[in-house]
Amino acid sequence: MPAGADAPEPGHHYFTYECIPETGFAGLFPAGGEKKSTLRVEVVIPDKAYVGQALIVKWNIAESALVAPDSIPAKAQIKATGSVALSGVQTGSWEISGGKELGALVGNDTKIELPALTSDSWALTKEGEIQITPGLLKLSLTPPKSIIEINDQAAPSAGEVDNPGAVQGPIKYEGDWKYDKTRAVDDWATGAKKDRSGDVHYSQVSPSAVDVTFTGNGIEYIGERHPALGPVQVEIVGNASTKKEIDPSTVSGEPGSTPVVGRHGEEKLWVSPSLPYGEHVMRLTNLEPKFAIVDGFNILTETQTAPPPYFNTTCTPRDAITPIPVKLEKAPASPSPSPSPSPSPTVTVTTTPPAGSTTTSTPKPTLTVTATVTPTRPTPTAPQVIITPVGGAQTGEAPDESSSGAGLLGLGTVMVLGSVFGGVALKRRRAAHLRGQD
Repeated sequence: MPAGADAPEPGHHYFTYECIPETGFAGLFPAGGEKKSTLRVEVVIPDKAYVGQALIVKWNIAESALVAPDSIPAKAQIKATGSVALSGVQTGSWEISGGKELGALVGNDTKIELPALTSDSWALTKEGEIQITPGLLKLSLTPPKSIIEINDQAAPSAGEVDNPGAVQGPIKYEGDWKYDKTRAVDDWATGAKKDRSGDVHYSQVSPSAVDVTFTGNGIEYIGERHPALGPVQVEIVGNASTKKEIDPSTVSGEPGSTPVVGRHGEEKLWVSPSLPYGEHVMRLTNLEPKFAIVDGFNILTETQTAPPPYFNTTCTPRDAITPIPVKLEKAPASPSPSPSPSPSPTVTVTTTPPAGSTTTSTPKPTLTVTATVTPTRPTPTAPQVIITPVGGAQTGEAPDESSSGAGLLGLGTVMVLGSVFGGVALKRRRAAHLRGQD
């Protein structure tokens, strides 16, 4: 901003926005809850701006009830993007964005703290007036790469329990399942892992099944390998290409392959293919009247190259917004710079004896005067110090204050009279000398 220009006073404007999820997605709303919420938005717009400079618009969002529909580890990124329309002597539109990193989010519970938005600079080229109208506000969330472990039982209990409950967190058991906390088995293979949390669900009934609802890019099925286990089928519901039969009685899990020896716990029996980030359902079905075991699942979230549409939320002004005027003025001129001092003058004065003189005398000294003058004001009316040379080169120093003017005048008179009488005496001697020659 030019020197001397006053900073524009910003105007604060407040609006209520209504938010809904993007069609077909969860948005930032509780799972299974109402998919509608409101925001209180403050938009800061200057009352005036200067041509040739940047126009800055800011948004602050408060009073938000938005939450994550699922639990998300720390380091998720929330982004808000607002649109602004311009009319008047300049027209156009541009987007204003802001983002921030979030802490861990508990699904359906943790309120999301939304970021402030600041516009990029918008160049102003004409004097006059423009009108600014805030528009849509879009929200997106990018989850971090993660692996979330889910146990087969939400709250492990002691002992063995028949029909322990159809729903355990995101897991839904269908058919005849039993819960075993003690796992009193003694045929573990040497060096093999034990079961996760020391518990499992098991069934000997076909077609008992398990559904797991998860949000992410994939899922891993965790169980046991043992010679007495039967085949199971796994799939992502609605995606026929993911359907696969697994035989936990073999080393590789492929039917008919090398049989396993002993019991192995917390085995990764199946990994789904990479899926678009979002909500999916995995189904596991016991295919034969043999033991099928569920130890747990791992939910996989990959590194996201862009915010997944799953969380997209769009907010619109609840009421029509009257365009906000901004005056565009010519920027005040900067004050003129102070004048630079003139270069210091150098003066040289030389005196030479008159031409044709034959009188022998001591040569007169050459008088050189050098004066340096530094102005202390743009237009001085008189010198601050008057320099008077005395009997030699000008030094810039005043005469010795101890010498009086009368004394100097008397000394000059004596010197003049001495010269006169000396000349008269010289003439008489020459005359006498000439008479003697005659």
